[in-house]
Amino acid sequence: MKTKLLIPLAVLLLPLCGCQLARPAQAEPASDRLVGALVTWEPLDLFDAEAHLSDNAGNLQGGTLTAEAADACQQRLYAVAQEVTLTDEHGETYTKTEYQFPDVDGAVLYAALFEDETGNAYVSHSDEAISDCQLDYHSTDDGEAITVSGTVYFSALRQSCGIYANPIYQDSTGTLYAISGSCMKFSPDGTAGETCTITLDQTAAASENETVKSSYAATVSISAESCFPPEELVLQQMDADGSVLSRKSCDIHALPDEIALDPAAAYVIVETHSRDASGNAVISRELYEKGDESIPVMCPQEDGVLIQSQHTLQFS
Repeated sequence: MKTKLLIPLAVLLLPLCGCQLARPAQAEPASDRLVGALVTWEPLDLFDAEAHLSDNAGNLQGGTLTAEAADACQQRLYAVAQEVTLTDEHGETYTKTEYQFPDVDGAVLYAALFEDETGNAYVSHSDEAISDCQLDYHSTDDGEAITVSGTVYFSALRQSCGIYANPIYQDSTGTLYAISGSCMKFSPDGTAGETCTITLDQTAAASENETVKSSYAATVSISAESCFPPEELVLQQMDADGSVLSRKSCDIHALPDEIALDPAAAYVIVETHSRDASGNAVISRELYEKGDESIPVMCPQEDGVLIQSQHTLQFS
């Protein structure tokens, strides 16, 4: 999994796009907090069938485990802390701790509470396969609430696929772990702009002497959206009078982080060239001017996921 720097076992398939599925997330013990999701393209197999068939033989109904016994079959997949070196906007390097699941083909999104020398602070992170990430945090005398969301962009030309939102929890020691989650079936069928969303929720309250002391609420939303994979990006620089200064085709896979512009450029027209399911050309155009800090670019990957990156426009 690459870095971008920011429920039962049963699988539920959704045949329609433009849909939304809400699932209550579950963890044991109740003090563990829902903080994010491990998004995978295949089921996260954490079901200890042999042990529970042995321990719960009396719970079998017609050869299958009851819902209560199935919940107890969940094993945990623990995240690994990794120190990574990043570069800030001023070119300075710094070290950051990230939590990953290195043996899993997927992407993580989380906002977890950690304690440092200055006190408690929420630390958010998302892998590059998850775009448009947002974190909202609210704290009152009664408790805390977080909302975390992100979008995975897929090629509209790929076949239907399953997207699994596996809840990530944080226990009382600060450790992060994932359990198996729910699946949404995403079927673009050659159409751009199709969407699907799966939402995980948790509401918990801490009490003492039957009096609620504090509460915690978390909502984690993972969306999927289809796009035609870009084949070419064309930058057309314009002066203040509307005359063309230059027109240049760019390799999407080799676009620099900072794009130098003509000193006389007043605005830039960015053309994205794609093809639909029938092979017809699709061209979209966006205008950027001074004050627009960057342009988003979608870069298609071999697995059909589109990675969104931001590129700075250097106006004079």
